[in-house]
Amino acid sequence: MEKTIIKKVGAMLGFDPNSCDGILCPGGTFSNLTAVLTARNEACPTAKEEGLTGAPKLVAFSSPGAHYSVKNAAHVLGIGTENVIQVPSNFDSMIPEELGTLKHISLLVICLLIWLWHTFRETNYRSKRGR
Repeated sequence: MEKTIIKKVGAMLGFDPNSCDGILCPGGTFSNLTAVLTARNEACPTAKEEGLTGAPKLVAFSSPGAHYSVKNAAHVLGIGTENVIQVPSNFDSMIPEELGTLKHISLLVICLLIWLWHTFRETNYRSKRGR
């Protein structure tokens, strides 16, 4: 069933359903862990077998409203919670110009995590608009 759903969603997004692959995640925490794990393994292909010894310092950029599980994923995967860098954002997206102000010499940025429509922000936005 999972493969069928992935192929159908891929086709809906305009991809060739026969070349689509993926997994269905039960929630945000597992989704974020999977995303950061995939990014880490792409950036450091030997990490799975050899660990991060000798790897460059890895960082992940996230929006300030990112789910707490982003830092948990960094902790569990050996990246380190202090290496999740929050990039200033407006209501619905990161501010691209702010990425240029973040100086990270000799760091390897492995992913950019954006938490769209964070529950708190959406609730706060609706309450300000009287909805």
